[in-house]
Amino acid sequence: MPSSSSRCKLSGDKSLTKLQRIKWLLLNLSDNIIDSGTYFFKSSESRSTSVKQFYCRPDLAMLSSNVSPTRLQCNLFWKHILNLLPSTSCKSDFHFLEYGCGTGRYGLFFLDILGDKLLSYVGVDIKPSPYWANFTDDARFSFFHAASSALGQYIPAGGLVVTQSALEHFDDDVDFITTLHKNKDQVSIHLLPSTTCLFTYLWHGYRQYSIPRILRLFEPLCTDVTVFKLGGFFTSLLQSLDCYLPALLRSCHVSINRLPLYRQRLILSLWLDFYIGKYGFNIAPSFYAVVAQSSAVKSDMI
Repeated sequence: MPSSSSRCKLSGDKSLTKLQRIKWLLLNLSDNIIDSGTYFFKSSESRSTSVKQFYCRPDLAMLSSNVSPTRLQCNLFWKHILNLLPSTSCKSDFHFLEYGCGTGRYGLFFLDILGDKLLSYVGVDIKPSPYWANFTDDARFSFFHAASSALGQYIPAGGLVVTQSALEHFDDDVDFITTLHKNKDQVSIHLLPSTTCLFTYLWHGYRQYSIPRILRLFEPLCTDVTVFKLGGFFTSLLQSLDCYLPALLRSCHVSINRLPLYRQRLILSLWLDFYIGKYGFNIAPSFYAVVAQSSAVKSDMI
């Protein structure tokens, strides 16, 4: 069995030559096109996976932070995590493991959502962050510097394993999920960029994810998989026009909150994608959220 779910062995996170960039783009584009055809002709074969639209009214209180449109959609999903967990999961206390945690900001995000229900948070990343030092006064938080191949050392017994836009950066995503879901009753949540993000985030990680790729990755080990569609066409379009394109042209980070009428356009895109998703017309989600459980017990998802 291959260790990666994609043919592309080039990481867009590394410095690539022009030829390698073209190869990265063509490999990902061809993989995504093939997967799209597979989905339409073989989607009926999936028995344990449910594909749903995640939609909630835009939370205007979350617009004050300097986050991108697609990141905001992900944050809206995490905010409702208690309602999205399988009914067989413990919802009174939580032990989190976040792989690819970066600065650890989602540790604070989960603490804000869960409060005293968050008993521990372990963040692991291949690159240590100086921001980890900010958590030293709270015994619930701990951080480790390790690669994705070291996952087995950190899986918490009865804990929840999450990734936020991290799996696409792992060259061995198949091995990662296999190691994770060898454990019975293991629950994990992964937020993955969809194929729409090929051009939203050019040269980002190794791959993007489609429904067929998600099925191949999770169904062999998980009897219960729910895939939620996050965001949509207008969120992705705003991300490209206001975040990626200016940064590409200027070769520097752009403060999106300083862009003209950014807040107004963000609210409009959120509402448009909300109604498109609500009435079942979302064919271009920005992200997928995968809730997986390696157990024979069927989940009661909302």
